[in-house]
Amino acid sequence: MVYFFYHFDYEVLDPSLSDDTDGPYGDEEKCPSLVIHAKVYALAEKFLIPGLKALAIRKYKAAASASLGIDDFLQSVQEVYTSTVESDRGLRDAVVKLIYDHPVWLDEKKVQDVAKELGAWMYDLVVYIRQHGGFLKTGGPFGIR
Repeated sequence: MVYFFYHFDYEVLDPSLSDDTDGPYGDEEKCPSLVIHAKVYALAEKFLIPGLKALAIRKYKAAASASLGIDDFLQSVQEVYTSTVESDRGLRDAVVKLIYDHPVWLDEKKVQDVAKELGAWMYDLVVYIRQHGGFLKTGGPFGIR
């Protein structure tokens, strides 16, 4: 956060480049970059730094598009949904869009386990699917509209 105040940016160190057990960020250095971006986002929200929040979202999306591993993604989903309030849609919308774009992941047991744990994530996904025409637009078999 302090680095951001001087440089309007922040860096995530690649833990695979270091043999140190404790780097400059302590244990967080071992976290996947998606999780670190989620933590930075939560920190920026806590201290009311909108520029840092916006940067964390951009970096999260860039990291996700560069190399998205399911385990790293799931860790980040847990961080996002446990460290942000329901009304803060920034990163929540980003993780919902990622699972929407990778629907085959819903067949994975570990994704299903996280989905059971984080019901709000699945609720957000259902709403997103509906908003993007993923369900029938008619009343269905019971005539419900």
